[in-house]
Amino acid sequence: MNDDEMAQDRTGELAEILGMPARDFAELFGAGWTENDGPVWHDYDSDPSGGGGLPVTPWMIAGDPPQLMIRVFHHGVFLAQPEGEWRHGSHGLEYRPGLQRYLPSDEFGTRGPEMIGELLRRRRRTFRYCRFCRGLTPPELRIDKDVCMGCGTEWYGVVY
Repeated sequence: MNDDEMAQDRTGELAEILGMPARDFAELFGAGWTENDGPVWHDYDSDPSGGGGLPVTPWMIAGDPPQLMIRVFHHGVFLAQPEGEWRHGSHGLEYRPGLQRYLPSDEFGTRGPEMIGELLRRRRRTFRYCRFCRGLTPPELRIDKDVCMGCGTEWYGVVY
């Protein structure tokens, strides 16, 4: 998959899987969903081959910095708090699902806002402002509790 395909907003496609109008989906889950470039996940429950088939149902990610991940099925969604992991050197940041929750489609209206809010609050509590650039920075993009990687390079000479 090339960069253009990965950066494409998939909000409408996700809403369609759930049979929802795109605006209703965006109101509940947010917008700007793109395919996560991290590890490919396999839906073993939906694959009758027992795991020999093709990977399906990718994790999607949204936010800058990333704040929420989602896997959409016709019956509901898996939501997760993204966790950044440097797996391939200085250009190998991957987001993996951390804390996960399942939300069945018949509970979107009752439990959805609370569950999504909980995951967003947990993730956002990990963000800190860089003391140099004042940018809001997640833990995976900091070299210290209050210094982002960019300012670490500029002001401390850190080379990645």
